[in-house]
Amino acid sequence: MSIRKIERPEAGLYLWGLAEEGWSHLTESGLCSRLERIQPKSMEKMLIPGERRLFLFVLCGALRVAGEQSELRVEQGEALEVAPATVLHVRNPSARTVQYLLINAPLAAQQSLCLEPGCTDAIIRAA
Repeated sequence: MSIRKIERPEAGLYLWGLAEEGWSHLTESGLCSRLERIQPKSMEKMLIPGERRLFLFVLCGALRVAGEQSELRVEQGEALEVAPATVLHVRNPSARTVQYLLINAPLAAQQSLCLEPGCTDAIIRAA
């Protein structure tokens, strides 16, 4: 197959955090693509495994993203490349829901921790 359209209803819906949701569009051939929404005033901690690179593209809204040595504001239409073995803190400080696309390779299990007030630091997603 040289080209294949992936409809959103076909994509695997998953829930994470207290009220967050995402859709797995592609999880094969060494590549993973996900669309996620993060609610206002929410935070997420992403653990990027040592063998994986991550591309984060903001579709709607703006995020604050902190790595080991810096924090950046990433607005609609902007993207980040995240190196392997990085701990990433993603925060939506706004009053609006933010949508972003995550693409990573090679394919690996992704884990996130909820850091919202009232939520413990338990693993909430393992794909």
